[in-house]
Amino acid sequence: MLLTIRQFLLLALAALVSLTPARAAQRGPLVLAAASLQEALGDAAKAWAGRRNPAPVLSFAASSALARQIESPGLHGYRFGGKRFDCGSKQGFLTANIYFGLR
Repeated sequence: MLLTIRQFLLLALAALVSLTPARAAQRGPLVLAAASLQEALGDAAKAWAGRRNPAPVLSFAASSALARQIESPGLHGYRFGGKRFDCGSKQGFLTANIYFGLR
């Protein structure tokens, strides 16, 4: 069964809420995203809140700051330690949720 973008975003919001502490879940999850997702995430957030869930806090401010850093010399990448998940696919998204759910 293929998910629509809206269903996927609602599922992602549900996963975020399930992984946050109870205090954070009461105020709604914080969702950081690219500005290009503003309309889709806005619709998903309204639908999420309409189901008696705490309204998520959406932040699209990071896109322009990152774009400025990419255009300026000196930003080539970031080396980090830890586990990496490819959440761009259904299997990767599910793997990440299972991994964090079992911790």
